[in-house]
Amino acid sequence: MEESKKKPNAISRMPAGFMGLSKPVMIGIAVACIVLALGITIIRSTGGNGGIEGLERGTMMMVKCANPTCGVIYDIDEVDYFLFLEEYEDEMDEDEDVAPAMECKECGKRSIYRAIKCKNEKCGEIFFANSVPESYEDTCPKCGFSEIEDLRRRAP
Repeated sequence: MEESKKKPNAISRMPAGFMGLSKPVMIGIAVACIVLALGITIIRSTGGNGGIEGLERGTMMMVKCANPTCGVIYDIDEVDYFLFLEEYEDEMDEDEDVAPAMECKECGKRSIYRAIKCKNEKCGEIFFANSVPESYEDTCPKCGFSEIEDLRRRAP
């Protein structure tokens, strides 16, 4: 078949601009995409709604006194706990991931740490978070159950 008698293909039938759009419109779309990408990058790098600012007051967490003569267990607001950690982050032991102790409202000693109640219905032990080395933070030292591990095991 001769060159001049070939059927036009889809590309040769397209108008001068992409999908019929003029160059200024295409440039505008490209600029809008770049601005959107920059906005997403900035929001993600600044944390968005994460961090302490993203927490609402009223969510309580359990704490327990490590002083053997006290041992009191009570709830505190998560916001107060994380504000404390932020204030005393220089006291945190990087090698062992141990948070600094808060002051106990019962005995007055700096011996309050985050506590967890075992989710195993047959156990219910209240223990310090991360009590079991090389395990999940919620692994019970009494029965060995971990809700985190259980959920991950059941996940598809």
